Amino acid sequence: MCSYNAVNGIPSCSNSFLLQTLLRDTWGFGDGYVSSDCDAVYNIYNPHQYTANLSGAAAESLRSGCDIDCGTTFSTYLTPALNDGEVTRDDIELALIRFYTGLVQQGYFDGNSSSYRSLTWDDVVKTDAMNISYEAAVEGTVLLKNDGTLPLSKNTSSVALIGPWANATMQMQGNYAQSAPYLISPLAAAEASGLTVNYAFGTNISSTDTSGFGAALAAARKSDVIIFAGGIDNTVEAEAMDRENITWPGNQLSLIHQLSQVGKPVVVLQMGGGQVDSSSLKNNTNVNSLIWGGYPGQSGGKALLDIITGARAPAGRLVSTQYPAEYVNQFDQLDMNLAPHDGTPGQTYMYYTGQAVYPFGHGLFYTTFHEQSQMSSMNQTYNISAINAAPHADYAFIDEVPVLNFTFKLTNTGKVDSDYTAMLFASTTSGPTPRPIKWLVGIDREASVQANGGSCTVTIPVPLAALARADVNGDLMVYPGSYQLALNNEKSITYNFNLVGSEVPIQKWPESEANILI
Repeated sequence: MCSYNAVNGIPSCSNSFLLQTLLRDTWGFGDGYVSSDCDAVYNIYNPHQYTANLSGAAAESLRSGCDIDCGTTFSTYLTPALNDGEVTRDDIELALIRFYTGLVQQGYFDGNSSSYRSLTWDDVVKTDAMNISYEAAVEGTVLLKNDGTLPLSKNTSSVALIGPWANATMQMQGNYAQSAPYLISPLAAAEASGLTVNYAFGTNISSTDTSGFGAALAAARKSDVIIFAGGIDNTVEAEAMDRENITWPGNQLSLIHQLSQVGKPVVVLQMGGGQVDSSSLKNNTNVNSLIWGGYPGQSGGKALLDIITGARAPAGRLVSTQYPAEYVNQFDQLDMNLAPHDGTPGQTYMYYTGQAVYPFGHGLFYTTFHEQSQMSSMNQTYNISAINAAPHADYAFIDEVPVLNFTFKLTNTGKVDSDYTAMLFASTTSGPTPRPIKWLVGIDREASVQANGGSCTVTIPVPLAALARADVNGDLMVYPGSYQLALNNEKSITYNFNLVGSEVPIQKWPESEANILI
């Protein structure tokens, strides 16, 4: 799909460099078809004003490699463009061939002999899709803070469930969701669990109305544990709805602060896709636990409750950095430079020099793990020139060939069976500046490592491509020099090694020359 924005002054859906030179010629997209984002072809004319009229926008887009228009610009203006000689029959047929190739490959024209033709909704229901939605929600949940309050004590008999996400249903699906066969809210899950649930709405996502605070505090006082479910949702973050800040909206934090003074354990669910600054919750010792739940989908309420009660153990890792609120004011948000410059703090975990509230990759467990390196020795030397020149029959591309396998023994030293997630980061002093502070080179998830000494061996391959960095020309280069691998943010295992030989380009960035005739 080609997007709304322009790259180097050329709208994406009329950018032959992106759609042909890069996508098809360099990356081998082949017979796949490209669709525009909805009305992105129209946007070539307005607001980009890249063409003089809409027939020109349709022609530019088709000839540049956009095959399908999510909009009406093709259907309305390709005929005038053809009549005026702006496109040819061959241009139109090429787009149709790409589109119909996919349909043919999927058996669309095979009649009843198609392997898909006889499938019905009964076949869909027979799959484990419903269970997968629950598993995805469990595995995506991240425990950000916990002082031992979670999982809830078996003696917990009542909970106060408060906040704008407490009875969320449609909210849990996020953007672009179809109609779910069912939606389990946190409230429905809690009520089905046997716990006594004292529910109060409290306040809405962006509300400043405090009239619901009294009922929320009353529910909190008569409960063993307080659970506040809030954060952000599609009322403040969605397509065509950018946020202007990364603070908790409305008066949610004010209500959480008052709940934290009741004298009961407080668990906060931070929901929504984008991150918000939860530093006040992190620093409030009366907020005992903090969970990031994202948009957990149709089984989200059940998944979150199972994490809270300990029926399932959390093992997710934060998928983005949670910055302090002032971060958005420290540089121009249109500045695409990631590295720090002119007093800016840098962007993304790779370059951010400030103190994150919670960094990318943060995540706690209900148990403890011990990682023991199984690497034979430190400071091994690998010749990148030799690796790059060697035969690679088992790999389609040379950059997939592992330079080394990072291996460690994992032992669950705690009392809770748990999944384990590993994130392997690299850093180096080699190559040109600016250099990333670190970057992700591998991930792994081990399922259900048994408590009280259960163990397994974890191996994370580190391919040549994972060690590459883009130079000023866009070429992906592997540079000789000293490198370090570190396991997770905690650096529980580090491994130093050296790359020798000449610097190696493993992918050349193509020349950005137009390849259509204007």
